Amino acid sequence: MVTDESTEIYLVIGPEDLEEAVRDLVRVGIDRVVAFTTPDGLREYVAAGGTAASIPEIDFEGARDVLASTPSRMLDVRYQSEFAAGHVPGAVNASYTRLPAYTDRLDAIEPSETLLVHCLSGARAAVASSWLARQGYSVQYVNDLFATYVASADVEKEQPIAV
Repeated sequence: MVTDESTEIYLVIGPEDLEEAVRDLVRVGIDRVVAFTTPDGLREYVAAGGTAASIPEIDFEGARDVLASTPSRMLDVRYQSEFAAGHVPGAVNASYTRLPAYTDRLDAIEPSETLLVHCLSGARAAVASSWLARQGYSVQYVNDLFATYVASADVEKEQPIAV
């Protein structure tokens, strides 16, 4: 998630995909790609003692355990329509595409709370988890299908808004 056009971008990508990726980024106004490495290059960098960071990864079963045992909150980064159709009871919704704009929702997070970040399949949650961690939040990435949660637990649904 790039919120400032002056942010330098470093890509981890195969050389065969580099040109298309840069072109796609430029099309959406992200044009400060300054360097790239391959996934193998990144692994070599870390193996040689380079700085790396990681975010704890759990599934929905692990998320239930964390919610029951520690100060934590479920953050659903799916679109509002997906959230309304069914979500984890008590979850906060903040679509990953607008996460930086949801300061009112994020301001309600206590510093002692861990955010358990999920979406439908895990892809959007990975992006959101990374951004939230860079903002200083304690984050655990829920890498699981929402269908797994739905199959084993009740969901809350919102009533449609009359127009």
